[in-house]
Amino acid sequence: MPAAERELLAALSGRDLHARLRALSDAGWSLSSLAEALDPPRPRTTIRSWITSLPPLPPTPQPQPQPQPSAPLKAGPSPASAPVPSPHAAPPAERSAVRRFSSPRRSRRGIALKHAQKIAELAPVARRHRPRTSPTNPARVANESLTRLTRELYSRGASIPELAEAAGVTYRAMRRRVRG
Repeated sequence: MPAAERELLAALSGRDLHARLRALSDAGWSLSSLAEALDPPRPRTTIRSWITSLPPLPPTPQPQPQPQPSAPLKAGPSPASAPVPSPHAAPPAERSAVRRFSSPRRSRRGIALKHAQKIAELAPVARRHRPRTSPTNPARVANESLTRLTRELYSRGASIPELAEAAGVTYRAMRRRVRG
């Protein structure tokens, strides 16, 4: 991460910091590199929760021609609206070492919208499941349905990251659910 970006992150706080981190993440920076850029460094999961807690970004409006003001404005641009550096533009020494794991037998075809919606519907209810819940408890029923659906989709070629994203859980949690 460039030193100028680290300084900008140190100057921001609250929603501005979270929005800047989201912009960097959308530009391709890994959560680990963002976490290490903060002072003090934060856990990667904290950065992820900050980014996902923000409301969805509005569609970018098309630029409208603005009339030129007669006097120059004294206020400069907001630090949060500064250009976002690309991780690929950084020199190799500044890039974080990110290992990407891929499974050659899994393809990234995506999950059908109806399945993704069903997973998103079942996941919050299934989170309330505990080992001693009764067989008729809605949380247990949702948990069993979610497990059955995710295992079926996985056997048909859906990847664990895709399933985890649809359910709003971590890779590790979905891997445990799918592989038993």
